[in-house]
Amino acid sequence: SHKVFGFPTGLGALLVRRDSAPLLFKRYYGGGTVFGTVSRSGLHLPRSDLHERLEDGTIPFLEILALEHGFQTLSKLAGPMTGIADRTFTLAKYVHDKLSVMKHYNGAPLCIIYCHENFTDPSKQGGIVNFNLLRPDGKFVGYSEVSNLASVHDIHLRTGCFCNTGACMNYLHLDTSLILNHLEAGHICGDSMDIINGKPTGSVRVSFGYMSTLKDAKTFVSFVESNFQHSTETSSDDLIDRPSTNFIGRKTDDVIVKECGDVGDGRGLEVETVEKRGREGRWIKVGDKVAIVSSNTTIGTACKTYKLDSIRLYPVKSCGSLEVSEWLIGGCGLLYDREWVVLSEHRACLSQKQEPRLSLVLPFLTPHSQHLELRFQGKASLKVSLARGGTEEGSNQTRRQGRDFSLSSGGAVCQMRVCGDKVTGTDCGEAAASWLTEALSRDCRLVRQTHQRTAKTPSSASGSGEAPLLSLANEAQYLLVTRASAEYLLSEISKRHTKQLLSLDDLVSRFRPNLVVSGNGMEPYEEDEWSEVTIGGQRFKVTGRCSRCRTICVDQTTGSRSSEPLQTLLRLRGSRATFGVYLTAQAFPPDFDDQCISVPQTLSTTTLW
Repeated sequence: SHKVFGFPTGLGALLVRRDSAPLLFKRYYGGGTVFGTVSRSGLHLPRSDLHERLEDGTIPFLEILALEHGFQTLSKLAGPMTGIADRTFTLAKYVHDKLSVMKHYNGAPLCIIYCHENFTDPSKQGGIVNFNLLRPDGKFVGYSEVSNLASVHDIHLRTGCFCNTGACMNYLHLDTSLILNHLEAGHICGDSMDIINGKPTGSVRVSFGYMSTLKDAKTFVSFVESNFQHSTETSSDDLIDRPSTNFIGRKTDDVIVKECGDVGDGRGLEVETVEKRGREGRWIKVGDKVAIVSSNTTIGTACKTYKLDSIRLYPVKSCGSLEVSEWLIGGCGLLYDREWVVLSEHRACLSQKQEPRLSLVLPFLTPHSQHLELRFQGKASLKVSLARGGTEEGSNQTRRQGRDFSLSSGGAVCQMRVCGDKVTGTDCGEAAASWLTEALSRDCRLVRQTHQRTAKTPSSASGSGEAPLLSLANEAQYLLVTRASAEYLLSEISKRHTKQLLSLDDLVSRFRPNLVVSGNGMEPYEEDEWSEVTIGGQRFKVTGRCSRCRTICVDQTTGSRSSEPLQTLLRLRGSRATFGVYLTAQAFPPDFDDQCISVPQTLSTTTLW
């Protein structure tokens, strides 16, 4: 009944002894309790955490008692159920009929709709439309891409398998072996892995209720037309990974220069044509590193120079940035980067997705400050001591080696979750809580991290054999973006809009990078192919690309939201909407004490193709 009436689920808490966990396996399972399931065989994989295995709870006796009152209230609001059914069916049929006839420029259908009777009988079809979208070449559009873009337009959709794996297997033609392969590939219930080997793992569902209107239905149809229907060949996606120029570049001082066959002036590259998996390619050796690339790859002979253009840190997670010309680096990222977090009234980590005004909370400090100062327009500033346990945070050695911090004296200890990880923190007190509550007009607490996390990236990323340490950053120690990629994205945004929506600096700030890089001849999204970056004497391993969400739609200077740049980024880069790369610091050199990175230091990269 909580889905029908919005009624709270249960009394509030189920207390369980942790040491009884091995005995607590039900004969049934419900939504949210498994990683995956195969309906035809009963095979299912329970979630590993005890509280997740018990997510479906106990018999909902409160909701059962509330059913009569709920139906009475619904009748007062919207009339008899037959009338609600007729209205919702009519709206769903309108969307169904519109989607059914939509085609791309080449006559290919835009949509596959999953239903029994083609919306001819309201007794057999409710107020939902379940579908997947197709590109002009017949490839599926991932449901995550549709959902992410819909959220930009304030359209709320359900995606995935909707706890109905039997229907998913039937309509998407998934057999048991494919479901097991999906699990092996890392796909679990509720994630965003929407396409595996070209086949969808779920679908999109638009649902209508008693409060829905014809305007809502028309808005959704217009959204699909304007964002997924291609009217000309040139409107299809022209950039998913990166432009296809395939430039291989190395700085001449990074390799031993040898005489090379057909490479022009020689750059320390050895090239040989090879065959790999039945396809001709080119074997390229740079020093002791080897890569196989396609046979039409162009090998650049011009020397590229990159520079560190900007350094930015975010002392309070999801709040404003602090741009500096130089800064100390430590064992889990830039010194003080994302060391504090704002908790909501529900004691959950608050982000700009829920509270865009966090961007207006501006930090000020230096590596040798005694206080973190926070400013908000119209309010006196707040100063938070950097001291821990009665000592000043002057020991960069502690930060560099990644030791656990001692607790601040007098601060209440609390636990929170960051990207699924349990993190321990210390409450910064009533003065900080009151200041934030007044600034954001909602109940908030300021909490400082006390124990570092370990990243989910492989332990080899740190170069020390141990998993890299993290502050409160989502995925990695550093996030790097390039101006070349931002300029390309800005040009694509400009093509879609008659007036300029964003400046380059505004666009870059929305991606909330730690490091911004520029350089002559740099290509858009070239950073996607980097494997290592060196700044000064410090090496950083590239550990992955950064997938983007609605946060990049928040103007970091005003706190207002817009549909860009996510709308264009999804069209260019697909459902993951990647922009920028994650970095992890390699093992520190012996003379590393108090080492800084600074602007405009020279930056060199290693690329393996």
